[in-house]
Amino acid sequence: MHGIRRKRTAASGGLNMKKSFHFSKIQEGSIGVNADSDDKGFRRGEACLAPTPEKKGAAGLNGRAAVTLADFYNHLGQLAECPQESHAALLENCRKGLMELCPEGSTSLILFQKAMESLSRDQREEAYLRAFDITPLAIPYVSIHLFGEESYKRGEFMAKFLEAHEQHGFDCGSELPDHIAVMLRFASRLNLEERREMLDLCLKEPVRKMTFALKKADHPYQFLLQAFLDVIETDLKTEVCHA
Repeated sequence: MHGIRRKRTAASGGLNMKKSFHFSKIQEGSIGVNADSDDKGFRRGEACLAPTPEKKGAAGLNGRAAVTLADFYNHLGQLAECPQESHAALLENCRKGLMELCPEGSTSLILFQKAMESLSRDQREEAYLRAFDITPLAIPYVSIHLFGEESYKRGEFMAKFLEAHEQHGFDCGSELPDHIAVMLRFASRLNLEERREMLDLCLKEPVRKMTFALKKADHPYQFLLQAFLDVIETDLKTEVCHA
């Protein structure tokens, strides 16, 4: 994307996401559902399931803070990247962890597991490339779904997210900040209000469109994207319980 630099520079006056950053200002009035669409922290690379440090939920059976949906976004984001050897363990931990918090998402991950187990390593990589990379069935860049590929708003959207990444000490690596994998991983860094605003305004409809495109092609990654959508929709409608 032209105009987006990997090197982060401090914006004039700074950007305090917790005080002034609102996702609605980035994409206000931009989301449009395609006519053919249906209507319906983890540490990176670790396989163990652990609540993010800031979570203060009720203690679980092991004495740690209770795991919440927010704790899954980093792992889900990693599963949206090109397949790695560690993905099988990540997938299994997400499936187990979501059984109570989001049963629909857990079921979708079971279907994705079965689809991946039937493929060789090379076939899994080919499936990923066909889904998201080489002439992709589902464009993984959220801003294209929000604004269209040629809109100048894409540049503004990504620039704002790069600033927000810097504020939160987040590194999107070599990928653009609006890639679905990056967006999901970044969601794990946000507080409840920020996360739900981003999910509702920036992720829900793009993920719905990606899911529909993959279902239409009967592609195995449809199940992973359906799991993303299941978790997002459950997160948005879950009531917050205060002690």
